[in-house]
Amino acid sequence: MDLHGQEGSSPNIVRETGRHRWGCLGLDRLQSGGQTGTGLGRRQTHPLRCFELVVQLKAATDGHIPFFTSDALPHYAEALLDVYGVWMTPLRQGTRGRFPHPRRCPPPDLCYAIVVKERKYGQVINITTRVVYGTLAQVEAALQVSPVSWTINTYGVERNNLTVRQHARRLGRQVNAFSKEPDYLGHQLTLAFASYHFVVPHRSLRQRLPHSLPTKGRNGSRKQWKPATSAMAAGLTDHVWTMDELLSFRVPPKHLWC
Repeated sequence: MDLHGQEGSSPNIVRETGRHRWGCLGLDRLQSGGQTGTGLGRRQTHPLRCFELVVQLKAATDGHIPFFTSDALPHYAEALLDVYGVWMTPLRQGTRGRFPHPRRCPPPDLCYAIVVKERKYGQVINITTRVVYGTLAQVEAALQVSPVSWTINTYGVERNNLTVRQHARRLGRQVNAFSKEPDYLGHQLTLAFASYHFVVPHRSLRQRLPHSLPTKGRNGSRKQWKPATSAMAAGLTDHVWTMDELLSFRVPPKHLWC
């Protein structure tokens, strides 16, 4: 599970305040490659947005703790400890002084590693990795069974950031698009994410047909692949949606899917 943050490059991304809006994104690369959580707010609200992101990721998983990777933003480690941590009272050292207070400690099965990029004059000159939670043996075991990556990296969510910028014009670089209210920005991103998951087929998820199908009569090339979206790969639907179907879909009450 990749965690990453990005910031809208346009200074008028929210016209009301004239300030940037920082967003964090969680990407599940194991099943469907889709976004499983987002957080949006000002740069001063990094800890809160990271906490909201981890809460969404925990709700989207089936109870197990995935292997987390991210950049060196320290708020991710704090959020993971707040959500997955367990309360423990350390043993008292010696016979003098106060007894230690209970504190949150990472559970034994929590594995979290970060990618540290060293920059000089805006250019990356060195990249190192570090294990924050868990042991090096646990991280190596998680990488060995991973079908998508064999090293500690964040390339999946960083590449996905480009896709998000292409689908959400307000996050594009050097654009004159903006939202008049912060809520409008969140609604636009929600629509972009929904379209990405349900409407846009992904080439890497397509399935080969058992028998090719004719197209355009006898002169056209035969259809050999069935298009698939991230929602289809996750088992949420069985077909590629149209934009009309997405916009006319009535979301059921929250108590039915929470």
